[in-house]
Amino acid sequence: MIFPAITLMLTGGVILNAPSDPDYVETAWIVQPDASQLGVRKVSDSAYVLKNRLLPPSLIQLQDDVKDEKSGKILAKSGDQLFGLLSRGAPVFCVNAVPKPDIVVSLLVRGVNLQRCLIDNDADGRLDSHFNAGSAVPGLPNFYRKRPKKAKAVSGGSYRHIDPALDNQNYFVGVRYEGTVGKLSKQPSPTFSVRFGTEENTGMMSDNTMSADKSFPFMV
Repeated sequence: MIFPAITLMLTGGVILNAPSDPDYVETAWIVQPDASQLGVRKVSDSAYVLKNRLLPPSLIQLQDDVKDEKSGKILAKSGDQLFGLLSRGAPVFCVNAVPKPDIVVSLLVRGVNLQRCLIDNDADGRLDSHFNAGSAVPGLPNFYRKRPKKAKAVSGGSYRHIDPALDNQNYFVGVRYEGTVGKLSKQPSPTFSVRFGTEENTGMMSDNTMSADKSFPFMV
């Protein structure tokens, strides 16, 4: 299965470009380097050749509960983390978790998950409204969409910015060795997959990739 493109960026002086249209918002995940993975080593079947942590471009922590102003329903609790989206307009943050997919809703709207997002309309450190964004990728919040014309008002929602390294979801992206097809043939094909998400909920970015290099070892 081919999933929508995921915006992954390498660290090291990278410039994060928000969508040029201020009416749009987008998720982005920054790949963290890991020097411990450098060097030659053996990797068995279904083990990761590379595995790197993913962090959002910004992260906030709520200082009080956020409630839908009309219904009084709690949307996110004090102490919860919300990750920032790329945007040229008012700041937008989404609850830092992958929600369980609603099968019925998934049939009606685009996306397998409905990510709860909140807007700070005047960038004053207090959230003002909320909407749901459909994310079609399991394991990792991922979407590019227009801001809603009529987001629903909220009460509460004061927040503070915290270091993205404090992200509590442990998202990752990695290259996994899936084994070698035709080990006894003249041209064995080592197979790899690109995976992302969390240990409990992992998705694949694309179909498996094979290498036809004869010199490639059975153990990577």
